[in-house]
Amino acid sequence: DLLVGADGVKSVVRDRIAGRVPAAYTGDSAWRITVPRDRLPADFMEEVMSVWMGPGKHAVTYWIRNGELLNFVGAVETPVASEESWTLKFPWEDLDADFRGWHRDIRTVIELADRDECYRWALYRRPTIETWSTARATLLGDAAHATLPYLAQGAAMAIEDGAVLARALRQRGDIASALALYQRNRASRTARVVDASDANRRLFHLDSVEEKRHRDEYYALLQATRTTGDWEAWLRFFLEGIVETSHQAVETAQEMLRLFGEDRRRIEALGRPAASALRVHGILQERPVGTVADMAQRLGISAPTVAKSLRHLEALGVIKEVTGRRRGREFAYTAYLNLLAQGTEPL
Repeated sequence: DLLVGADGVKSVVRDRIAGRVPAAYTGDSAWRITVPRDRLPADFMEEVMSVWMGPGKHAVTYWIRNGELLNFVGAVETPVASEESWTLKFPWEDLDADFRGWHRDIRTVIELADRDECYRWALYRRPTIETWSTARATLLGDAAHATLPYLAQGAAMAIEDGAVLARALRQRGDIASALALYQRNRASRTARVVDASDANRRLFHLDSVEEKRHRDEYYALLQATRTTGDWEAWLRFFLEGIVETSHQAVETAQEMLRLFGEDRRRIEALGRPAASALRVHGILQERPVGTVADMAQRLGISAPTVAKSLRHLEALGVIKEVTGRRRGREFAYTAYLNLLAQGTEPL
């Protein structure tokens, strides 16, 4: 009487109900290994889930199979996506290189792993869909709301789906109205979880000082959502972060405008060379690092003219040659780059 498509992120049932859903690579791939307890040192890691974070990657460790195996999942930023598969094996040496220099516990797990059983799969993001059901078919779990693993709530959402679907079928006399009730009760909640999981990717990789400073507060609020269902405080944290980031963006933009204006006035004081130098200065505002050949092509003027203008800008301290080479030299608008880099320095 009823078909339930619980066939995962690559759901065939979803494609028939909602049309093909595009998948976009997140920029992350996830390693997975397991290590038997008897290979590990005594009293190694508490029986709790632990999240290990660093620039461009993070790892999660927890015990499974009643404490017999330690599971390790490590998400790393990779520019090229592999196939979206749980069964692809990659060289242990690649895993070792990805987490070289990490905490000794992470190093211990990797060093004691079976070197022929290192799996890595590419993580893809899928948009939420508007239609979950037809008259006699519906979706459940990742088929309905593909959830990235950064919040560790994908399986929980599927279990909740099953409970709500069963209740809706008991409460309504016909399948179509039961499926409509099911989606009404699940769509907004699962969409929030999908969005929160997406947001966690950036937070876990700790690329900025502000994220590091607010990490403890973030995790306290995240734990509250799991234990008490207090979504409001967690969402307020994100909204306050958006406001703070917006203010910082405005301040940075104002500093950039001040920098451009001050440098422009100094360039104008050059006299006759100012016209070409100002054009080069304008190009550097769009792309703050470049070569003579690149700027000449973009401006439509000769390379010698660009080179002469760069010498004037270098003498004023506006730019700096950064390669130290005689050929293929690159020039950087250093003060501008410093403004762009504010807040990304390691602690």
